[in-house]
Amino acid sequence: MGSAQPSAQPCWPGLPGVPMLLLLLTCAVADQAALALLGLDGDSWVKIQPADKSQQQQQPCSSRAVCEATVRAVLQGVLDLSGSSPRRYLFQVLSHFTDNTLHKERLQYFATAEGRDDLYR
Repeated sequence: MGSAQPSAQPCWPGLPGVPMLLLLLTCAVADQAALALLGLDGDSWVKIQPADKSQQQQQPCSSRAVCEATVRAVLQGVLDLSGSSPRRYLFQVLSHFTDNTLHKERLQYFATAEGRDDLYR
């Protein structure tokens, strides 16, 4: 019986100095549980854009402010379902995607240092 020899070839064809993107996805079990809990169809498409159109023109990269994706793709690649606490930046970004004044105020508050402390009390 022969033993397997390690390959001298790298497992990815990257070259030194060439940028590489790692996209970490949540596990399928967590995604499915979240979809079931929220009563969402993971294969349905959503359009994500700022609630206030004037905010879209103020952004320097406004073409990237609108995104279409499946609900599953948003859960897998954007939301962290692993249980780690969200960063203040998440609340800042989310505040741009609601029309509800109360939601906007709370999200903007959680984006502050004081709000972060209150979030986990």
